[in-house]
Order: sequence, then structure tokens, then C-alpha cells
Amino acid sequence: MTPLHARVLDNVREAIAVGGLSPTIADVAKLTGTPYGTATYAVKALIDAGLLAKEKSGHGLRLPDAIDLRGVATGELTAELARRGVTLASLDRNAPRALGRVVTCAADCCATPVERGHLMCRRHWFALPPALRERITRSNARRDTAAFERAVTEARDLIDSGKWRKA
Repeated sequence: MTPLHARVLDNVREAIAVGGLSPTIADVAKLTGTPYGTATYAVKALIDAGLLAKEKSGHGLRLPDAIDLRGVATGELTAELARRGVTLASLDRNAPRALGRVVTCAADCCATPVERGHLMCRRHWFALPPALRERITRSNARRDTAAFERAVTEARDLIDSGKWRKA
């Protein structure tokens, strides 16, 4: 598997997991930043290898080994989520939820839609310490992935801890 194939597979998996929709080859090309023909070649190679499959409609892609939970009873899912420490009470129905391919705030506790290219909603972003905001901005501008990931993880941990609120 080439690095491009791995990137395509990761992006397809992420698009299905986050967006819930099967991506088209045009979506794959956009997600990977490659020309349509290159994306088509990579997708065909992954289909031939059995790592991807075409939707029955022929307009999307799916993971052939993905588990379909539509036939699993709610009680079983609730029990498994509880075992993992996730409760259904955390799914606050009054909180705004983004549907489809909308980009949301990076804070785990927030589902507020944000503009493309923005990391967090205004509420969380401006509540972060200025030094941390500066580190995130500079590492992103330098394309320093490791520093950016560390800074974003620190920001998310700070927000999750509840210590981010201004006094």
C-alpha cells in the first residue's frame, strides 16, 4: 500500500465515521488534495485489494469490513456504552448538533458549527489563555503538525477539565 492509498483509506474511513455518508471519488479527491484521476486510480487499487467497496448504487464508497449496528438492540448498545464509560445522558438533546459534513468546535463538549478553517467556536477559543492560542496559531502557520497536535490536545484537555472558564 502506497502512502496515497493509506491517505485515501484514512480519509474514506474518517468521512464515513464523522459525516455518516459514503464519499464519492470527487469527495476523496478533495479530501486528499489530489486530482480526480489520481483519486480514481487509488480508489480502484483499494477496491481491487478488497479494502474498499463500491456502494450498490455505484455512487459512493464503503468499508467492506465495517460492522452494521442497525440490527443490534438498543439495550445491548446502551450496555456496551456504559461498559466503556459513555452514558446516554451525555447526549444532551438541547445542545446544538451538527449534521452531515458540518465542521464543529474541537472541544468534545461542544457541537457548535464553526466556519471551515476555524478550530473552535468563539466561546471556547477566546476563553483559552492567549499564550495557548498563539501557540496553536503559530504551529498551524508553520505547518508543524506535532506542535499543533500538542497545543490542540492541551486546549481540549483544558476545556474538558472545566478550568478554561474566565473568572
